[in-house]
Amino acid sequence: TTFADYGRGVSLSYEVQTHPDVVDLLICLALAAASSARKEDVFDPFPVDYLEQQGNTNVKLWDRLKDDFSNLPCVADMRAAGGESELMDLLGMVQYRLLRWLVPAIGCAFCGCRKGISCKGSAQRTNTSCSVRHPRKRRRSSS
Repeated sequence: TTFADYGRGVSLSYEVQTHPDVVDLLICLALAAASSARKEDVFDPFPVDYLEQQGNTNVKLWDRLKDDFSNLPCVADMRAAGGESELMDLLGMVQYRLLRWLVPAIGCAFCGCRKGISCKGSAQRTNTSCSVRHPRKRRRSSS
């Protein structure tokens, strides 16, 4: 039984244990996107824990986000932590919530769905349909 079976989203420790290279890649890509000059265009959606209400607008706390990504322990240390509560203790609540926000992308971005092939990502594990927008081949006009 997994977190997803109970409607609680992904188990971060499960994803770290089974997909450590992908978790590491997601962290690296997120940090690069948050550090990019094009961050407003490429870092979307934005984690709500890093929004601050100032008047009528939400201000994105980019420096805090980059610091939290930069200060994450290495994935090997996360794997060694073991279960969910031990991982939460290692990370602290702020970084744990950040990774819980980031890691569900594994199931969507790397599910491997293609026309005629069943989904092998978290969509299959959670009995939901895949939300990845797969490119369609254009049909050549017969004229």
